[in-house]
Formats: sequence, structure tokens, C-alpha cells
Amino acid sequence: MQKIGAIDCINRGFDSCISTTNDKSLNDVECTFCGQCIQSCPTGALHEKENINDVWAKLKDKDTFVIVQTAPAVRVALGEEFGMEIGTNVTGKMVSALKKLGFDKVFDTNTGADLTIMEEANEFVERFTKNENMPMITSCSPRMG
Repeated sequence: MQKIGAIDCINRGFDSCISTTNDKSLNDVECTFCGQCIQSCPTGALHEKENINDVWAKLKDKDTFVIVQTAPAVRVALGEEFGMEIGTNVTGKMVSALKKLGFDKVFDTNTGADLTIMEEANEFVERFTKNENMPMITSCSPRMG
């Protein structure tokens, strides 16, 4: 369980239903858009939003530079889907396939994390050198957003 707290059971008795926490807008709860609520929804009412036709249209549009970002878990899960030994890393195959589909650039989610670490390191050096705004506290947790 993610323990983000984006969905909850609201109201009581016959009026109870699953909604966002305190029945707020999805923009006003701690949702990280990870999709795990689809897996854990007790009523099965949540479904993925289909955008594949939009993706195909952008891939065909020569004036659009199309970038895809993959999650680390995909590297292994994709191999398993194609019958490879559990734990097989298929990053190279995946990137090649995405490029053949027409994506201009392929980035791993870790790229963003690496850039964040470099920016945090630069900020720390500046703060430490000037002895200002210390201590520096940082986290990659979605709850710290």
C-alpha cells in the first residue's frame, strides 16, 4: 500500500462511498498519480484513463518532439511479459522499441532523480559556503511535495 491518503471512504451508513479524502478535488489531496488506487479500490470503480490515440497522433506529427519517461519497474516487468527469466533487465530492448515506434527521446524516471540530486548538491554547497539557511533538509518522497 502506498499510504498516500488520496482516496478514502467518506460519509456513514448507506451514504458511505469511496471518494478522495474529505471529498476534495483530486488536485487538493496528496495524490501522486501513481495509479495504485486502481489496484486497491475496494469497489473496482476506478479505471485507467486511455490516451493511446493521443500518443499515436503525436508520434505521427513530425512537428512534435515526443519524449517518453519510463518507470524503473518497467525494465524488468516488460521482460517477464515476453517470457524472459524473472529479473531480466530489458532496458536496451525497451529503448530501441520505443525509438522504433517514433519517440524522439527516452528517459528513465531515475534521470529526474539524478538531476534533483545534482541541484540539491549545488544548493547545499552554496548554503554551506555562505553559512546561510542551514540546515538543509531534503527528500524525494512524494509526501514532501
